[in-house]
Amino acid sequence: MSAIGRAADAPSMWVEEQYLLLARDLAALYEETQRQMKRVPASRAATRAEILQRLHRAREYMHAHSHSSLRLEDIARAACLSTYHFHRSFSQTMRESPHSYLTRLRLDRAGHLLRKGFPVTDVCGLVGFESLGSFSTLFRRKFGIAPSQFSKIQEASAANACYF
Repeated sequence: MSAIGRAADAPSMWVEEQYLLLARDLAALYEETQRQMKRVPASRAATRAEILQRLHRAREYMHAHSHSSLRLEDIARAACLSTYHFHRSFSQTMRESPHSYLTRLRLDRAGHLLRKGFPVTDVCGLVGFESLGSFSTLFRRKFGIAPSQFSKIQEASAANACYF
């Protein structure tokens, strides 16, 4: 095969590879949803499906409002569940409490913003933490390094990167 023929096949091979990666991710998502469905505390399949849908709605609400102060009552209201029932169902189904999930979500976003070069104090507020001290403590617990050191390491690695 000529070089032109191989070059023409490259985009179609890339598309095929991307399609296979997407299919793999969708299959993994389906399997995780099925595992979550089995963990929902309800006896009827239709009830489990409805509660899981409400829990996913609450999770989407947390993603959309993670930068602001969230109360458990507000998240439960978004899921159309009582506070107690929401907390119990979410914890059992997602295998972490709503508070742990929200904290993890905020810390992941903080790491992303620090990689982009945002100052630590700005990141703290942008991701929804009210206290710089608690943000730093939780960040260090998750990433094993202080946020200020994390951003310095990111800056140093970007400066040393080779671009071809």
